[in-house]
Amino acid sequence: MLGGSEAVYNVEGKGYEAFRAYVSLSFDNGQDAEGAVSFEVYVDDEKTPRYRSGVMTHATKNLALDVDIKGAKTVKLVTKTEDSSVDNSKNIGNWCDTKFVSSNVEVKSAKLKEKDFYYAEKGAQPSLPQTAEVQVDDTHTGAFRIAWSRLIHQKQMWSM
Repeated sequence: MLGGSEAVYNVEGKGYEAFRAYVSLSFDNGQDAEGAVSFEVYVDDEKTPRYRSGVMTHATKNLALDVDIKGAKTVKLVTKTEDSSVDNSKNIGNWCDTKFVSSNVEVKSAKLKEKDFYYAEKGAQPSLPQTAEVQVDDTHTGAFRIAWSRLIHQKQMWSM
C-alpha cells in the first residue's frame, strides 16, 4: 500500500476477535533503496491507533501485529509516508498474511495429512504435524494450528 493510503474494512457483526498481519517496507525498489513508512491500525472512530509500528526502512525487520478488534464495526489500515525527501513510489508498505481471526467458526471436518494417532515410547516425543486441513462448509476450506495434549495409556498417545 502506497504511503499516504488507507483501507477501511466493515467487520460489524462478523464475530472477529483479532486482526493479524506482518508489515514491512516493500523491496520492490531493491534492498538498499530509499524510503520509509509506518503502519497504523484504527478501530471504529478511535483517534489513537490500536497499533503503531514506528518508522520502518529497508533495515527494519518485518513486524508481526495482533490487534484486538472484539466488537468492532470498522478496521482502518493506514500506511504513512515517513520519508518525504524521496519519490513517494519508494514509500510502499507491505501488509502481508493479513487475516481477521474468529474462534466462533464451526468446522465440518478436520483431517491430518498422514494418520490420526501418533505413538511414542515413554519419554519420547513423536513427530507431530503442526496444522490440520479443515472443511468449514461445502465451499470453504482452511488450516488450523494444532495444540496437542497428552493422553496417558500403556504407551503415550497423542491426539488433537
